[in-house]
Amino acid sequence: MKRVPHAQGVDKALRSVRLAAEKALKGLNQAAGQQMSKGDYTAAEALAAKGKEIRQFLAEVEAVRKRWREVRGAAAGARGSRSLLFGRTMSLSLRPLFISAASAVDPSWKRRSAV
Repeated sequence: MKRVPHAQGVDKALRSVRLAAEKALKGLNQAAGQQMSKGDYTAAEALAAKGKEIRQFLAEVEAVRKRWREVRGAAAGARGSRSLLFGRTMSLSLRPLFISAASAVDPSWKRRSAV
């Protein structure tokens, strides 16, 4: 068997856990900032401690994600070669847009890029 069945679902789940935890950390940081602005330093300090715990949790999630990539095997690595091709295609298709944007800012840039 080349691929682990439903491996992509595990990848998506781990990614969504990471994104949700990052969103929670961002909200926690905003709440701590509000507490600081109100002068409630003890509450802000408690929120900062909770933020450290969330960052530790994010590090653990990353470790689980790396371990999962080891378990699922190299079959999932074939996707990286596709992304390289996509990147080349994307850069070729965006080049005219970049040239027109750059020449709008600096008209002499278009002459330099033609060389």
